[in-house]
Order: sequence, then C-alpha cells, then structure tokens
Amino acid sequence: MELTYAFQNRDFGGLPEAGGLRNQPARLMLTMSACLNMYNAVVSYESLGAGEEAEWAKRYPHFSALIDYLDNELRPPTHHS
Repeated sequence: MELTYAFQNRDFGGLPEAGGLRNQPARLMLTMSACLNMYNAVVSYESLGAGEEAEWAKRYPHFSALIDYLDNELRPPTHHS
C-alpha cells in the first residue's frame, strides 16, 4: 500500500492524510520512500541490456545493494536431500 501512496503522492501531489507532511502516520513517509526506492532500483535493473550489470552496479551502488537484497530474500529456497 505504501508504494501506491508514493505513486499517488508523486503523480497527484497529495499525501494520504490531510494536513500535510507532519500529519502523516508515524513512519509512513519513510516506508513510502523505501518502497519507491526499491521500485526504482528494480525498474532500473530490469532495463539493462546484456552485460551492463557490472557498470550499473558501479554507477548505482545503493540500487545494486537493494537488488542483491531482494534477490536473496525473494529467491525460493533450495531443497537439498
């Protein structure tokens, strides 16, 4: 939901709660920013051509760290017998 709020804020210039930036629920602005950063990292990474990953990782180390984290956290577990 926070990513949706972030898109709405970006696209329409309005925050989820009336009253401005300081009247938002605790941590909402931080989670909106974090979600938008992750979204931007994934979109940027997905747009790479073959062999561009290393240069992209050097140029955007903060995005690269997010992609590594998401890749490790979202990868299905492997079952070893």
